[in-house]
Amino acid sequence: MPNIVNSATVQINTPTGMKEVPNPSVTYKFQKFPLDPSAFPNDGTGITQRPKTVRAPVNGESAPNTVNLNLANARPSLMEGTVSSNSEVCL
Repeated sequence: MPNIVNSATVQINTPTGMKEVPNPSVTYKFQKFPLDPSAFPNDGTGITQRPKTVRAPVNGESAPNTVNLNLANARPSLMEGTVSSNSEVCL
């Protein structure tokens, strides 16, 4: 994935100038935790157990290298289904 997706922080332009903030593409910290079980039933994925989102969790933390490896392995099949702007299948 592009570096921006894995950077822990990003800089944004605010009315008072540039500000460095946690990157929501990496993780999102739920504002109300624990989550409402009627909106987030415990489906065994662990989302209800963590106060933040994670990608391919290892010991409760995101593992971007695992995600990158999985995407690289899936690339050929993802490319097969990609359609160009000319409605031709890209190979």
